[in-house]
Amino acid sequence: MNTDEYMVLFLDETNELLLSISDNLLELEKHPFDFAVLDEIFRSAHTLKGMAAMMKFHDIASLIHKMENVLDKIRKRELPVTEQVINTLMETLEDMEKLVGAINSGEDGSGPAERMDELGKEKSPLLGKQYERGMATATELALDDNQLDMQRVARTMRKAPVELVFNRFPQMVRGLAEDLNKKIDFDIIGGEAELDRTVAFEIGDLLVHLIRNSVDHGIESPEERKAKGKPEKGNLTLRAYNSGTHVFFEIEDDGAGMSREEVAKKAIENGLLSADRAAHVEEEDVYRFIFSSGFSTSENVSDISGRGVGLDAVRMKVEELDGNIAVESEQGTGSKFSIQLPLTS
Repeated sequence: MNTDEYMVLFLDETNELLLSISDNLLELEKHPFDFAVLDEIFRSAHTLKGMAAMMKFHDIASLIHKMENVLDKIRKRELPVTEQVINTLMETLEDMEKLVGAINSGEDGSGPAERMDELGKEKSPLLGKQYERGMATATELALDDNQLDMQRVARTMRKAPVELVFNRFPQMVRGLAEDLNKKIDFDIIGGEAELDRTVAFEIGDLLVHLIRNSVDHGIESPEERKAKGKPEKGNLTLRAYNSGTHVFFEIEDDGAGMSREEVAKKAIENGLLSADRAAHVEEEDVYRFIFSSGFSTSENVSDISGRGVGLDAVRMKVEELDGNIAVESEQGTGSKFSIQLPLTS
């Protein structure tokens, strides 16, 4: 396997896992009998060991193997959770962080064998003599996974929670609303959903465009909403969820919505639809025209966005990612854009 292909992903994922292990060790110190926390540490450690072995960083895999032995003794109640135990495990984490830092600096991620022995003997008698045996076999144990497991580890490295993309949106919506003198409640649901990191980088710009569309041309001004009998503050919701081998995104607002008649009229003007067929086309199919090149029903296109302007680019990018995009809208009630993408690119 070409390790260079996954180096950046390895470093990102490793730092996240080390942070998770550290946080959970502190939690375990507070609640020594919380085996759910202990299981979470085990999961993170096992994932990290597999990734390190795959990337051929054997000293990291060896250190994790040692840590797993201590954690196993705790789980079997052969070793109590004391301050000394936690200190030893945290010091081992620090050694791993130094090795990862060396890798990030372009070194090979190996450490002196003597240092490893000290961790197993002098520095922490708690690690016991089984680590001397573990030193000789840690790499083999870590590499015992079959090819299917290696693929699973690679997929784990490539996954990212969508909240990494979503984090910038609340501030963006707040700024846009202030610029447009609008009042908007922005909710994010499902930030824990996962997708391929490569896809995550691509989806960000698409969501920005759709969110800006909703803020600019979807949600009305407080005065307009009040005149329509709506609350002055509009609602904008961004949802994400996994289902099977896909991840779904929804951008929904309770704004002005779109007029079927206006969209059909514009489609006829652009030569996309004949006047004879217009009355017989399903509403869902009429709204698909807004994803056509240069299509817009907005009379005033602002610097922020225009309803329809650029949506052809959004559609093409979604299709390039082997996904689909659709829109539902009801005039006076609001609109919802839905994107379906595969979990991996």
